[in-house]
Amino acid sequence: MHYKIYLFDFDYTLADATNGIVESVKHALSKMDFPRPTRDEVRRTVGMS
Repeated sequence: MHYKIYLFDFDYTLADATNGIVESVKHALSKMDFPRPTRDEVRRTVGMS
């Protein structure tokens, strides 16, 4: 079977993806004209359900 997308849960399951998550959130929010949060503000949400 051929898949178009492979999705992995990277939130500490396979590796520490904190830096990528923080940068992605900051980039997305700035593109939507929201204020850029600090690293700590984003970091507190990493791993939350």
